[in-house]
Amino acid sequence: MAKIDADIGSFLWNIFPFAVGLSLIYVFRRNIHSSIKSRRSRLFAWILNRFTTKVNKILRKEKENAFRYLECHREKLGHSLFVLEIGAGPASNFDYYPRGTEIVCLDPNPYFESYVEQNAHKHENIRLSRVVQGFAEEMGDLEDSSFDAVVSTLVMCSVRDPRKALDEVKRVLKPGGIFIFVEHVAAREGSFVNKIQQMMNPVWKTLCDGCNLTRNTASYIKNTGFSDVDIVNFHLKWGFRFLTYFIRPSIYGCAVKGTST
Repeated sequence: MAKIDADIGSFLWNIFPFAVGLSLIYVFRRNIHSSIKSRRSRLFAWILNRFTTKVNKILRKEKENAFRYLECHREKLGHSLFVLEIGAGPASNFDYYPRGTEIVCLDPNPYFESYVEQNAHKHENIRLSRVVQGFAEEMGDLEDSSFDAVVSTLVMCSVRDPRKALDEVKRVLKPGGIFIFVEHVAAREGSFVNKIQQMMNPVWKTLCDGCNLTRNTASYIKNTGFSDVDIVNFHLKWGFRFLTYFIRPSIYGCAVKGTST
C-alpha cells in the first residue's frame, strides 16, 4: 500500500509542472492569442512595406493604365479628387495619383499607419486626409456618397466578404463616382491553372493573410449594380514564374456608380 501511495505521489509530482503550464495557458489564452496575432500583423506590415517596390515595378504598366481613369475623372469634374483607398497597406500607390488628390487610407492592420504617413511625406502630389483602421466590408464610419473615387489594388482577393465589400464601395461613392481596381483573380474554370489554384488555395490563404486564389472578382464587380464596368484581363509577369504561376491571371479596370443610384 505504501508503494502504491508513493507511486501515485511521484506521478502527481511529475505531472504538476505540466498541469500548471496548461492551466496558465488556459487562463491567459486570449492574451497569448492576441500577442501572436499582433506580432503577425506587425511582421506582415513590415514585409509588405519592403515588398511593394518590387510589386510596383511588376505592375507599373497596369497601375498606370488603371490610374488614368482617375485622371480622366478629375478632368471631367474639373477639381481635385477626394479618394478612398481600401486595403491601402503601406500606401504604395501614392506615385500614381493625380496631383492634388486628397486620400483617406483604410486598412484593418494598425501597423501600416506609420508606413502610410512616412510615404505621404515623400509625395507632394497628394494630401493624406487620414488613416482609418477598418475592413472594407464594414465602413460604417464613412459617410454615404462622400468620395469621388475608391481605389483597390490586390485587395479583393483577401476581403472576407467581397459582395459586402463592393456594396460598401458603392455606398460611399458619390453618384457618378468611380471604383478603380487592379486584382489577381481565378483562372478560367476547368483550366490547368485553375486546378492548381484550387489545390494550392488552402495553404496559400494561410501563408498570405487570407489571400484567395480562386476568387472570381470580375464577376463580383459586374454583379454589384454599377452603371458601367470596364475590365481588362492581363497576366502578371513575376520574376519567379514557377512559384507564382498560379497568381498570374489578373484584371484592372473601372466601375461607375450611376448618377441615379
